[in-house]
Amino acid sequence: MNPEAVFQALAEEEVEFVLVGGLAATAHGASLVTFDIDLCFRRTDENCERLARALGRLEMEIFPPRQSPIPITPELLQSYRLLHLRGPAGRLDLLAEIPGLGPYDDLFPETTRIDLLGISVPVLTLDQLIRAKSVLQQSKDRQHLDQLLQVRRLREGGEE
Repeated sequence: MNPEAVFQALAEEEVEFVLVGGLAATAHGASLVTFDIDLCFRRTDENCERLARALGRLEMEIFPPRQSPIPITPELLQSYRLLHLRGPAGRLDLLAEIPGLGPYDDLFPETTRIDLLGISVPVLTLDQLIRAKSVLQQSKDRQHLDQLLQVRRLREGGEE
């Protein structure tokens, strides 16, 4: 996984997005292992055009692969609620909205910016991550929630 290449392409194309999921949790201090980058993006025509250009530069393809490759177009980006991609920079999941938080326009105002690999990246806040994980039911989400709550306790001066 090469997050630097992904964030650089997104920044250069001025894509409006928020980092969510495992990498966002690790940016806040959780010790999670993640193998992909999860992003929630603004679904305007203009932003989907910029995102499609960035994904083209990154040579991203839909995963799992189809018999005939499907071009990643702005229209395709607007039609999916969840899109799994992969390319030389690694795996990327694009989400239309975050359970418990809503779409980009609802969650962006509360986000924070974190310097990741020299690039200022919009990231869900720790509280947003906790709210999102609280509504999910998979065991990995419960484990992530426990870690996020532990990070919050440590930040508030509590014990481990």
